[in-house]
Amino acid sequence: MKELLSRVGIGAATVDTVLPTTTLTAGESVEAEVHVEGGSAEQEVDEIYFALLTRYETDDSKRTGVVDKFRVAESFTVEEGEERTFDVTVDVPRDTPVTVGRTNV
Repeated sequence: MKELLSRVGIGAATVDTVLPTTTLTAGESVEAEVHVEGGSAEQEVDEIYFALLTRYETDDSKRTGVVDKFRVAESFTVEEGEERTFDVTVDVPRDTPVTVGRTNV
């Protein structure tokens, strides 16, 4: 039953990216950690990707765009309650939009 519930998100593994700062600059590299914590049952994780997103507003809606995306980890199994940490380097592209007005990156 635990496996079935974790497939729909109840008791599933969690993934969290920890950045050392909330402010980054275009062209900067920063070391980050990706924490994976197993849920209430063993789970197969296909891959973990990190995406740098930008949110912006148009005249009639709010939208999200991907600035950059890269793979952090290939497939693995996370056991019930297991904790894993992946160290990654995030390279902020030089052409990343500047956060001003109604644009958040």
